[in-house]
This record gives sequence, structure tokens and C-alpha cells, in this order.
Amino acid sequence: MPPALRWSDIDWAQGRFTIRSPKTEHHAGHGSRQVPLFPELAPYLREVFEQAEPGRKYVITRYSDSNQNLRSTRETELAENFSLHVVCAWIGNSRLVAMKHYLQVTDGHFAKAVQNPVQQVSASARKDSQAGHAEEPEPAICGTLRQDAVQCTHREVEMVGARGLEPLTSSL
Repeated sequence: MPPALRWSDIDWAQGRFTIRSPKTEHHAGHGSRQVPLFPELAPYLREVFEQAEPGRKYVITRYSDSNQNLRSTRETELAENFSLHVVCAWIGNSRLVAMKHYLQVTDGHFAKAVQNPVQQVSASARKDSQAGHAEEPEPAICGTLRQDAVQCTHREVEMVGARGLEPLTSSL
């Protein structure tokens, strides 16, 4: 595969760079795409730029399988902070391809899922003045809502239909 990133593709002033895609260049408007020059990447590119031999045209001279892993990791990171359609435009794939091949479930996702957002305070024992009140009174609004509730008729249920509201899926 030919080299992809040229020094001339990096627009330092605008904070973006151009990715050229030989794989999709035959599709109108898909031969290249603009990507933000993310703050996490900029210092490394600057360092490589400063160390590059004068006249060197390419930043990266070849691809490796590790680029797939790097792309997957970065797409997952970006999806945490930006809408997926924006991330896919930058990465150069579709939502379907991103979800099927690139987006990952990370340890951070699990940690966030089990994290208790509110610390539970232990309940204190009842005070003497509360000891005789074993049953709490029912809030007034509950009785009001129950009295105002209307039972649905059989006809209203039939309007949904046997298929339900969810769209059909062929993959199940």
C-alpha cells in the first residue's frame, strides 16, 4: 500500500490534516477527508517533523497491522466524546463498520457501569418519637392518581397490532 500521510497534508495553522484513501478514491467525494489535528497527536507529529530529513515527503512510509489496532482504539476514544457520525467522518468508515469492526468495550466502560454515582448513607435508628409510627402515611397524590386512572378498553389494545411497535429485523 502506498504511503498515506504527506507533510503537505498537515495544516498546522488550521489544526487539521488530510487523509487520502486509495481504497475509496473512486467514489465521488471519498478520495480524502479532513481530520482534526488532535492535541494528543500534535506534539508527536511536531517532533517527527523537526527530526525529518530535509525534503522528506512522507510522514508515514508504510502501513502495518498495528494501524488497525491504533485506529480501533482511537475510534473508541473519540466515540466517547463526539457523535458517532462525526467520528466516522474523521476515521473514514460507516457507523455499521465502526460498530462491527472498530468500537470496543473497554475496562473503563465496565468501571463506569458499576460505579455508584451517589454514596449511600447508612440509615440511622428510629428515634423514640418515631417508634410508635411503624406505618408511614400514604402520600395524598397516590390516592388521587389511582382514582383518576382510566382502564383502557379492549379496542385500544388491538390498535397496536400483533407485530407490536418495534421494526422487523431479519438477523434474529
